[in-house]
Amino acid sequence: MNKTKMICIAAALAAAILCTSCMTTTYRAGESKSDCKKNVGAGTWGSPKNTAVVFGSEYTNFIVLQQNPKFGYKLYQAQVLGKTTSNLIVIVTLTSTTSMFFVQPLSVGSELKVYEQTKMLGTSASREYLGIGGVDVKITKPGLVYYDANDPGHKNELASLKAMQSYFTGTDWETAITNRMQEIENEKK
Repeated sequence: MNKTKMICIAAALAAAILCTSCMTTTYRAGESKSDCKKNVGAGTWGSPKNTAVVFGSEYTNFIVLQQNPKFGYKLYQAQVLGKTTSNLIVIVTLTSTTSMFFVQPLSVGSELKVYEQTKMLGTSASREYLGIGGVDVKITKPGLVYYDANDPGHKNELASLKAMQSYFTGTDWETAITNRMQEIENEKK
Protein backbone atom coordinates (compact mmCIF):
# COMPACT_ATOMS: atom_id res chain seq x y z
CA MET A 1 0.00 0.00 0.00
CA ASN A 2 1.41 3.38 -0.93
CA LYS A 3 1.83 6.36 1.39
CA THR A 4 -1.08 8.29 -0.13
CA LYS A 5 -3.56 5.48 0.54
CA MET A 6 -2.27 5.07 4.09
CA ILE A 7 -2.62 8.80 4.76
CA CYS A 8 -6.18 8.79 3.32
CA ILE A 9 -7.16 5.78 5.46
CA ALA A 10 -5.63 7.34 8.57
CA ALA A 11 -7.44 10.64 7.86
CA ALA A 12 -10.74 8.80 7.34
CA LEU A 13 -10.32 6.90 10.62
CA ALA A 14 -9.43 10.08 12.48
CA ALA A 15 -12.50 11.82 11.03
CA ALA A 16 -14.73 8.89 12.02
CA ILE A 17 -13.35 8.86 15.55
CA LEU A 18 -13.84 12.59 15.93
CA CYS A 19 -17.34 12.43 14.41
CA THR A 20 -19.68 12.91 17.34
CA SER A 21 -23.17 14.15 17.95
CA CYS A 22 -24.60 15.44 21.18
CA MET A 23 -28.19 15.63 22.41
CA THR A 24 -29.27 17.27 25.65
CA THR A 25 -32.72 16.90 27.18
CA THR A 26 -33.77 19.02 30.14
CA TYR A 27 -36.78 18.32 32.30
CA ARG A 28 -38.60 20.04 35.10
CA ALA A 29 -41.54 18.91 37.23
CA GLY A 30 -43.45 20.74 39.92
CA GLU A 31 -44.07 24.42 40.43
CA SER A 32 -42.07 27.27 38.95
CA LYS A 33 -39.33 29.01 40.89
CA SER A 34 -41.50 32.10 41.35
CA ASP A 35 -44.38 29.97 42.71
CA CYS A 36 -42.01 28.32 45.21
CA LYS A 37 -40.86 31.73 46.43
CA LYS A 38 -44.49 32.92 46.67
CA ASN A 39 -45.45 29.85 48.73
CA VAL A 40 -42.62 30.53 51.19
CA GLY A 41 -43.34 34.27 51.30
CA ALA A 42 -47.07 33.74 51.86
CA GLY A 43 -46.43 31.25 54.65
CA THR A 44 -48.03 28.38 52.70
CA TRP A 45 -44.67 26.63 52.95
CA GLY A 46 -42.92 26.82 56.30
CA SER A 47 -39.55 28.24 57.21
CA PRO A 48 -36.33 26.45 58.25
CA LYS A 49 -37.27 27.24 61.84
CA ASN A 50 -40.31 24.97 61.90
CA THR A 51 -40.26 22.70 58.81
CA ALA A 52 -37.81 20.61 56.78
CA VAL A 53 -37.01 20.29 53.08
CA VAL A 54 -36.14 16.77 51.94
CA PHE A 55 -33.89 16.93 48.87
CA GLY A 56 -31.60 14.76 46.80
CA SER A 57 -30.45 13.83 43.32
CA GLU A 58 -30.62 11.23 40.56
CA TYR A 59 -34.39 11.22 39.95
CA THR A 60 -36.48 12.76 37.18
CA ASN A 61 -39.70 12.25 39.16
CA PHE A 62 -40.11 11.72 42.89
CA ILE A 63 -43.35 11.39 44.89
CA VAL A 64 -43.63 10.79 48.63
CA LEU A 65 -46.58 9.86 50.84
CA GLN A 66 -46.81 11.64 54.21
CA GLN A 67 -48.08 8.96 56.61
CA ASN A 68 -48.14 10.51 60.08
CA PRO A 69 -51.87 10.62 60.95
CA LYS A 70 -51.29 13.87 62.85
CA PHE A 71 -50.67 15.66 59.52
CA GLY A 72 -53.03 13.63 57.33
CA TYR A 73 -52.13 11.25 54.53
CA LYS A 74 -51.06 13.15 51.45
CA LEU A 75 -48.93 12.66 48.33
CA TYR A 76 -46.30 15.30 47.58
CA GLN A 77 -44.65 15.51 44.16
CA ALA A 78 -41.12 16.83 44.38
CA GLN A 79 -39.78 19.76 42.46
CA VAL A 80 -37.39 18.26 39.92
CA LEU A 81 -34.78 19.91 37.71
CA GLY A 82 -32.48 17.86 35.55
CA LYS A 83 -30.57 17.31 32.36
CA THR A 84 -29.67 14.22 30.34
CA THR A 85 -26.82 14.49 27.85
CA SER A 86 -26.14 11.80 25.24
CA ASN A 87 -22.99 11.80 23.13
CA LEU A 88 -22.75 9.54 20.09
CA ILE A 89 -19.13 8.77 19.35
CA VAL A 90 -19.02 6.77 16.10
CA ILE A 91 -21.27 3.85 17.20
CA VAL A 92 -21.09 4.13 21.01
CA THR A 93 -23.52 6.31 22.96
CA LEU A 94 -22.41 7.74 26.31
CA THR A 95 -25.21 9.16 28.45
CA SER A 96 -25.05 11.07 31.71
CA THR A 97 -27.87 12.45 33.83
CA THR A 98 -27.65 15.15 36.46
CA SER A 99 -30.72 16.03 38.49
CA MET A 100 -31.94 17.57 41.70
CA PHE A 101 -35.23 17.19 43.53
CA PHE A 102 -36.78 18.59 46.67
CA VAL A 103 -40.07 18.12 48.46
CA GLN A 104 -41.78 21.28 49.68
CA PRO A 105 -41.14 22.13 53.35
CA LEU A 106 -43.01 19.70 55.63
CA SER A 107 -43.69 19.71 59.37
CA VAL A 108 -41.32 18.16 61.88
CA GLY A 109 -42.75 14.74 62.70
CA SER A 110 -43.75 13.99 59.11
CA GLU A 111 -43.14 10.38 58.14
CA LEU A 112 -42.46 9.94 54.44
CA LYS A 113 -42.61 6.87 52.26
CA VAL A 114 -41.18 7.13 48.75
CA TYR A 115 -44.22 6.16 46.68
CA GLU A 116 -42.88 6.63 43.16
CA GLN A 117 -39.49 7.42 41.69
CA THR A 118 -38.26 7.70 38.13
CA LYS A 119 -34.63 7.53 37.12
CA MET A 120 -33.05 7.94 33.69
CA LEU A 121 -31.13 4.91 32.45
CA GLY A 122 -29.34 5.97 29.30
CA THR A 123 -32.02 7.46 27.09
CA SER A 124 -34.94 5.65 28.72
CA ALA A 125 -36.74 6.20 32.01
CA SER A 126 -37.17 3.57 34.72
CA ARG A 127 -40.25 4.21 36.88
CA GLU A 128 -40.70 2.38 40.18
CA TYR A 129 -43.83 2.28 42.33
CA LEU A 130 -42.75 1.39 45.85
CA GLY A 131 -46.07 1.09 47.63
CA ILE A 132 -47.17 2.69 50.86
CA GLY A 133 -45.77 0.40 53.55
CA GLY A 134 -42.98 1.59 55.82
CA VAL A 135 -41.22 4.89 56.39
CA ASP A 136 -38.20 6.00 54.35
CA VAL A 137 -37.65 9.43 55.94
CA LYS A 138 -38.80 10.68 59.33
CA ILE A 139 -38.38 14.40 59.81
CA THR A 140 -37.01 14.83 63.32
CA LYS A 141 -35.79 18.42 63.20
CA PRO A 142 -36.31 21.52 61.05
CA GLY A 143 -33.93 22.41 58.24
CA LEU A 144 -32.49 20.44 55.34
CA VAL A 145 -32.66 16.65 55.02
CA TYR A 146 -30.61 14.97 52.27
CA TYR A 147 -32.28 11.79 50.95
CA ASP A 148 -29.38 9.55 50.07
CA ALA A 149 -30.84 6.17 49.02
CA ASN A 150 -28.74 6.20 45.83
CA ASP A 151 -25.99 8.49 47.11
CA PRO A 152 -24.83 7.23 50.54
CA GLY A 153 -21.55 9.11 50.18
CA HIS A 154 -23.43 12.39 49.64
CA LYS A 155 -21.28 13.11 46.56
CA ASN A 156 -24.20 14.94 44.88
CA GLU A 157 -25.40 16.91 47.91
CA LEU A 158 -23.53 20.12 47.09
CA ALA A 159 -24.67 20.12 43.44
CA SER A 160 -28.26 19.50 44.58
CA LEU A 161 -28.08 22.41 47.00
CA LYS A 162 -26.69 24.72 44.32
CA ALA A 163 -29.47 23.76 41.90
CA MET A 164 -32.14 24.10 44.61
CA GLN A 165 -30.93 27.48 45.87
CA SER A 166 -32.49 29.47 43.01
CA TYR A 167 -35.96 28.21 44.05
CA PHE A 168 -35.53 29.91 47.44
CA THR A 169 -33.66 33.13 46.58
CA GLY A 170 -34.67 35.94 48.93
CA THR A 171 -36.29 33.63 51.52
CA ASP A 172 -35.16 32.23 54.89
CA TRP A 173 -34.41 28.95 53.12
CA GLU A 174 -31.70 30.61 51.03
CA THR A 175 -29.68 31.25 54.20
CA ALA A 176 -30.10 27.64 55.36
CA ILE A 177 -29.01 26.36 51.94
CA THR A 178 -26.00 28.70 51.79
CA ASN A 179 -24.92 27.68 55.31
CA ARG A 180 -25.10 23.98 54.42
CA MET A 181 -23.08 24.57 51.24
CA GLN A 182 -20.40 26.30 53.31
CA GLU A 183 -20.36 23.38 55.77
CA ILE A 184 -19.80 20.93 52.91
CA GLU A 185 -17.03 23.07 51.44
CA ASN A 186 -15.34 23.28 54.87
CA GLU A 187 -15.61 19.49 55.33
CA LYS A 188 -13.70 19.01 52.04
CA LYS A 189 -10.74 21.06 53.30
